[in-house]
Amino acid sequence: MPVAIAVLPDGVIPAIYSEKTNDALLSRLRTIKDAPDLKNVAEAQSWLATLQEPSGWFANAELARLYTSRMREEVQFSGPIIVEAREALGEEGKPVSRARFGAMIGIGGKDNTRHKTVFDAEREKIKLSKQASRQMLSVLAEKQLLKVLEG
Repeated sequence: MPVAIAVLPDGVIPAIYSEKTNDALLSRLRTIKDAPDLKNVAEAQSWLATLQEPSGWFANAELARLYTSRMREEVQFSGPIIVEAREALGEEGKPVSRARFGAMIGIGGKDNTRHKTVFDAEREKIKLSKQASRQMLSVLAEKQLLKVLEG
């Protein structure tokens, strides 16, 4: 039984939709007042992906539960992994600057503040926040996905 989780713009509490088939779930999602014109399952999945987490389309309730559980996990990366991420995001064999990397993963402040934060995280004096860690993974995945789309 497919499940959709939707955190709609006017709410905080996720709406949970579950139906026996993908087509039935699609029909149910079409009744949501904020939903765009959903022509097929792929469009519904894409729309859910634009909503705030933990929104999404899942094959069953267990996969949805695992996804929401994973969101709560604390992600902590060691310094060498952060360095590796900066190198992967760089170009022409040079890692992206610490200040730019900090901006990419949502660290606030001025360039020198972001540089110092990333520098300290690389040396394991501090740990990246959960949000910065998640954004680091997202930025890395997006770069790889762009290669797939271009290729």
